[in-house]
Amino acid sequence: MLLSVIIVFHNMKREAPRTLFSLSSAYQNKVDLVDYEVIAIDCGLQPSLTEEQVKSFGQKFRLIRTSQTPSPAAAINEAARKALGQYLTICIDGARIWSPGIIAETCAALAKSPDAVVATSSFHLGHEIQNISMSKGYNQPTEDSMLENLGWETDGYKLFQVACPAGSSRNGWFLPLNESNCITLSRTLFKEIKGYDERFSSPGGGLVNIDFFARVCLLKNEIHILIGEGTFHQIHGGVSTNVPMELHPWKTFHQEYIKLVGKEYVAPKYRAVFQGVPNIESGWMLQYSYDHITGILSTPTAESEKKHNEAYATISALTAESEKQQQTIDSLNRQSAEIRHQLYQMVNSKSWRLTHPLRVIFALIQKNSV
Repeated sequence: MLLSVIIVFHNMKREAPRTLFSLSSAYQNKVDLVDYEVIAIDCGLQPSLTEEQVKSFGQKFRLIRTSQTPSPAAAINEAARKALGQYLTICIDGARIWSPGIIAETCAALAKSPDAVVATSSFHLGHEIQNISMSKGYNQPTEDSMLENLGWETDGYKLFQVACPAGSSRNGWFLPLNESNCITLSRTLFKEIKGYDERFSSPGGGLVNIDFFARVCLLKNEIHILIGEGTFHQIHGGVSTNVPMELHPWKTFHQEYIKLVGKEYVAPKYRAVFQGVPNIESGWMLQYSYDHITGILSTPTAESEKKHNEAYATISALTAESEKQQQTIDSLNRQSAEIRHQLYQMVNSKSWRLTHPLRVIFALIQKNSV
């Protein structure tokens, strides 16, 4: 089994070397027996990498330089055609450092389920998503210093200490992702869904990655999610990840999506299969995921509120009707008791006893008349 990792760099001269190092056998765990190649796509106006740099990370690292385009969709499709592997791992944003177990855990999932789609959660470096942290002074020098002091190169799981879930992973590990920056699927499936939609032309591809993930989920309703792993976004001026929230281009991206797809975006639904084991560094994410899912389960949705209110109204109506029926029964019981009392008084009265012979004679006369 050969795995082809396709990763896109767009004006990421600072970030690219860290990302590629995190893909190397010097960093990734348990890859001695794993056969994989790395295809670095450089599609920025300014070169992010040289051939020599890419080759320095391993013999199976190679560079594809393409002309600059706002969307990386065409470049990804080109790299997929040139890839040698039967499986493709696609990373549309090359500014992300990988955790050390992604390749091994991905291959383990594929070994058990050869048709599996494997997705990895995303994180932002810094303790808040970068759309917010950058407005509070978080920048590249801050990040450089943080990473240098962290020593992540010898233990990449330390990255969890200085990260928070990205927007696409804000629901935690146990609820569905709406996209993945590190998704693995078979070449056959990639061809079946016709790869990335090259009609998306917004900067960074707009919602092209979200669209790709949604189309994958239409054909594969079961997605393997890596637990205890993740990709960690470096701040680099990304068109959506590194702008203030009030300037986020979602509205523009969504309009393009509606125009191309013909409907509003709806997050895909699928069955998640979990692969991997959280380590001590990512323990907080495990707790975060647990708290998030229990919070959602205990919070009523609009639909559940509607059903609850309908059920309450039905129960209230039935209760009112039951009370009305009980009042009728009580009234009949009172009337019955009164009649029984009157009969008792009549039967035990002196006049009833004295007139008894007359009633017997009257009964005999009636019988003989008949």
